[in-house]
Amino acid sequence: MPSKLTRLLLVEYQYYRSCGFIPSLMAAARCLNVGRGEQRCRIKSIPNFWIRIGTSDLAVCRKVFDSREYSYTTTQSVRTIIDAGANIGCSAVDFARRYPEARIIAVEPDASNFALLQTNTAAYSNITVMNAALWAQDSQLVVEDTGQGKWAMRAAMPKAVSAQDLQTVRGVSLTTLKREFNLDVIDILKVDIEGGELEVFRSGTSTLDTVNVLMIECHDRWIPGTIRTVMKATAEFSYEWVQGENHFFCRESWRPTNCEAGRIARVHR
Repeated sequence: MPSKLTRLLLVEYQYYRSCGFIPSLMAAARCLNVGRGEQRCRIKSIPNFWIRIGTSDLAVCRKVFDSREYSYTTTQSVRTIIDAGANIGCSAVDFARRYPEARIIAVEPDASNFALLQTNTAAYSNITVMNAALWAQDSQLVVEDTGQGKWAMRAAMPKAVSAQDLQTVRGVSLTTLKREFNLDVIDILKVDIEGGELEVFRSGTSTLDTVNVLMIECHDRWIPGTIRTVMKATAEFSYEWVQGENHFFCRESWRPTNCEAGRIARVHR
């Protein structure tokens, strides 16, 4: 178990490497309970991309920009992307830089994450942001804090006792998103919705009829049954593989060109 000093030095190093000297001092101060209020800084690798010091924001950036967890290349032309659970915009910006011709719809339920999402995607004309949550059907939802940081804010059906104390957000189905944004096909659907995938994909394979590639983080550790539900919903896809914490599924003609052959498996379910 690392000591408090070791953790402090690690945090300081991570911020120094990604954001610079002053942010590293600010992050160290927050570890010592010196910093007050929200403090922001820019990361060095992406122009005008802001994070909140002392939150999970830096960890998300490192997963997306450094570890490249959403890296995917194909011979197909990627035209439409829905980023469900867009957080502060890491994956949306990564998609915009990787697929500059694609239209990207970034959906995020939490108000504070959404505010930063707007800031971080403002320079990208191909990104449209939406303060909502992907859900099985159109609903009024609440946003719950799972206690795991800003990267784990979760939309859920309201409970009578606690709903009045939580922020509310619009829940939208994939069908509604396609209708509102006039989409016939979704080339890439990225989903990181903290267990909400259990509701979204419960209806089976029909949910993904017009999706070519699914990138999804399953949260079976919090909500048992999510992996099984996703596997059933993707039974008609041709290939599957894992990158970082994400499961990837794609149609036959969308087989990736940047993935080692041994990591890709045919879907047999």
